[in-house]
Amino acid sequence: MITLKAAFLIYGNFKMRAEKFDELRRRFNYLCDIKGDDLPAYLENLKGAFFSLESGWESLRGADLDSQLGNLESKVSEAEKIMSEEPRTPMEIVRISRHPDRISLHDILTFCYDSFEVISGEDLKDPDPAVVVARAIIQRRKGRSLLGDRVMVIGHESGHGQDERSGGAANQFGNQKIAHFIRRAEREQTPVHLWASTPGTKALEEYPGAAQSISRAIRVATSARIPIVVVNYGQGGSGGFEAAGVGNIRLMTSHAWYSAISPEGAAAIEALQLPPEERTDDKIKELIEQCAANLRITARDCLRFGIIDGIIEEPPLGARSGDIEFFRRARYDVIKATDEIVLRARSERKLRNYLRKQGSFEETDGKFYVYVPWELSRKELEKVVRDRRDKERRLSKGFYLDRRSESDLTRQRRTDRIMRLKNAVRKGVFKPTRRIIIAAGDIGDAISARAGDPYLSSTIISVPRRFGMREDIRSSIQKLEEKYPVDESYVSPLAKIDKSVKCPKREEKGCLDVWAPDLYNEFAGICPNCGYHFEMEWQYLLAKWFNKGSVHEFNDGIIETNVVGFPGVNERLERARRKSGKNSSVLTFEAKLYGIKLIGAMLIGDFWGGSVGIGGSEKICLAIERAMKNKMPFLFISHKTVGIRTQESAVGLQAMEQVSSVLEEYMEKGGLPVSIFAGTTYAGPYASFLSMPNNIYALPSIKVGFAGPDVIYRTTRIRVSPNYHDVEEAKQRGHITGLWRRDMVRPNLYRILVFGEGKNLYYM
Repeated sequence: MITLKAAFLIYGNFKMRAEKFDELRRRFNYLCDIKGDDLPAYLENLKGAFFSLESGWESLRGADLDSQLGNLESKVSEAEKIMSEEPRTPMEIVRISRHPDRISLHDILTFCYDSFEVISGEDLKDPDPAVVVARAIIQRRKGRSLLGDRVMVIGHESGHGQDERSGGAANQFGNQKIAHFIRRAEREQTPVHLWASTPGTKALEEYPGAAQSISRAIRVATSARIPIVVVNYGQGGSGGFEAAGVGNIRLMTSHAWYSAISPEGAAAIEALQLPPEERTDDKIKELIEQCAANLRITARDCLRFGIIDGIIEEPPLGARSGDIEFFRRARYDVIKATDEIVLRARSERKLRNYLRKQGSFEETDGKFYVYVPWELSRKELEKVVRDRRDKERRLSKGFYLDRRSESDLTRQRRTDRIMRLKNAVRKGVFKPTRRIIIAAGDIGDAISARAGDPYLSSTIISVPRRFGMREDIRSSIQKLEEKYPVDESYVSPLAKIDKSVKCPKREEKGCLDVWAPDLYNEFAGICPNCGYHFEMEWQYLLAKWFNKGSVHEFNDGIIETNVVGFPGVNERLERARRKSGKNSSVLTFEAKLYGIKLIGAMLIGDFWGGSVGIGGSEKICLAIERAMKNKMPFLFISHKTVGIRTQESAVGLQAMEQVSSVLEEYMEKGGLPVSIFAGTTYAGPYASFLSMPNNIYALPSIKVGFAGPDVIYRTTRIRVSPNYHDVEEAKQRGHITGLWRRDMVRPNLYRILVFGEGKNLYYM
């Protein structure tokens, strides 16, 4: 008979063996998850060993079971050793970054910081628990003293697979939270550490909107006057990553990835190039592996492209919660990065001295021999922002061909010099003289009023003359139309087709068919019954919105290239050039609207759907900088855009940051940007620079949004209504300032330029 003590002993031994078996199986499953469906022979054999032991578990006695477990453990260790010595493929890195055993933000806060307090995102009922914010303290020694520095930690949290955290996929409230706490850290003069790992943002358009929240987060990060260190510690998925991806120094862990699109998303796009009968499951799996390699998504690739500043090395099989040495290394690298930002703002000499004494983690064993306090003066904080913007501005260098002619550059320089000379005369002579004349006129009016009106005898009333001029702006526009006509000779090619056109709203609104020559000429592509706007070519917009002969394109010699060597891109770029007659999807131009000169950038749908690449972003930045120097208003026109060119991977994503950074500086200096959506506008540009201006207008009947219905369903499992992305819905959500008819853009835009908030424009 077994005693109670013996029974407990037997149960305890059984439980320990079962727990050991479960631990071995967890380690084995992790190896299988990294490899995916195609397991190598040594893992297939190990799989059989697990099955054999599990099936014979009941028949084995204690000593035999211990022997079998020991043998299995040695095989698992051998498999881990073999895999550790193998190089990781890009797709294996993607699988590691998504694994539930992957390090979490809570692990990072626990092991990289000496103390912390979570102030947002800890509660799963938070508006977005995928974004966690914490105040943290980092302690370092100075002599015998232990000194602490405060830091604001903001990051994506997957929670080791917690469903409520959506794998780190932030919603619109999470991205808004990032912007809010960066501004809060700026007020508190606290450095920010952004730990980003997200498959992307949930593409929900409800207020405050996915695209708008990302745009605001990017805008805040580009202008925040504090040191910002960004660490990509897992997934770097699309625009959702960019909401937490702007900083002075960017680091990546060695088993993280960064791309404008996931390998699965890229494979789905590439599969569309295949005949339907070839789109089999095996072919899709093959495409996923190929796209992971072709997109150049690894940390080594990003370092080679200059997108990041350093790599934090992980264990060969990826960092997990128990890898204490990795956390020591990560802590060292983020502290050193913060020190470098601070010292660069103070003195390059101090930075060089610091780097001589404070080497790599291996050289110092994670110890700091130099203590750098993180407090900065106002002037030094301005230098921090300047360094960040200069770095963002350099991101596109080397990723495009510059074939601009010397005559084009000479004409630009000559025009800009004349414009700046006129601005100097206006500012130094005309404006002071005008103020004197207005003041004298106001005094005269006041004296007349006091003499003739007893009611006004106790005060002097002064009304600036310019308000009187602006009150009669309608009659002024009529006169201006006569003085500055549009190009009436331009006729749309659509108007030359002899056929009738059916309105898509005919069943709902009872619209009659319209003759194409009338529709696309007299009616400006607008249904005369219901106001539905048909698509028009981009040449029509330039001809009918600006003065005749005033539109001059510049920088067309900047040519888009296949920046990461993605297969098939060269051929697609060549087809896009032949179709559009342009070298880029971005057309930059100078024009006149009545008497006002402006600079503009148009995304043209004829060039690869208006997708923006790093070469196009360079053209936009040059145009904004030109508008900034000449104190001119800047106009974005989206003829059509499907987003960032996904085949450019992480390099293409820099377009969002780069243009946003330059545009924010332009707005800070008193510029007046305006966005007009004239056609379908989606994804990256909409989630960054196109949504930054305070004046955002659109033509009716178009679609706008962060992602289409299919992407929303794949990421959220929510089926949206067919009119979910209608621009009219966007206006109701507050994402669009107003809707303009195509034939009324000209006078409406003029009103914005006259009444706009730009305080540093040449004509104000």
